[in-house]
Amino acid sequence: MFAGLMLKDSVDDLAARAVDREAEDMKYVLLMYRDPAQTAAMSAAERDLVARKHESLHSELAGSGELLNGAGLAYPSSTKTIRARGGVPAATDGPLAEAGIHLTAYHVIDCENAGRALCSAGSVLDFHVTAVELRPVHDSFGMDTPGQGG
Repeated sequence: MFAGLMLKDSVDDLAARAVDREAEDMKYVLLMYRDPAQTAAMSAAERDLVARKHESLHSELAGSGELLNGAGLAYPSSTKTIRARGGVPAATDGPLAEAGIHLTAYHVIDCENAGRALCSAGSVLDFHVTAVELRPVHDSFGMDTPGQGG
């Protein structure tokens, strides 16, 4: 249950099933989404709470050696989208998709299994981050696993 909503499968249930399917270290990207208008309307106290929560997650993932990369992203209004138009790159202002929620931040993590990655993704959800996409990374450049050197 999250903020009054029942989830079809709990993060713990999904994680348990994922551990059965995948038992080797793998990199994942956690893509965090939020409505930018709601972000802009947050109070200073809410912003402080979100910052503390994300700092705590960063510390946990960095301390375990799982955090490889991550960043918060600027508002979608400052986005430029480049598309091929007649074989020529053309830039437009704004995000790729017209949507109510947008990518707000990401983390690239290296976990022992998909279950651990799902638990990390689930821990990000709150009143600020309302959806998290978890995707395996098939190619990584410049994000070596800590301690493996290459």
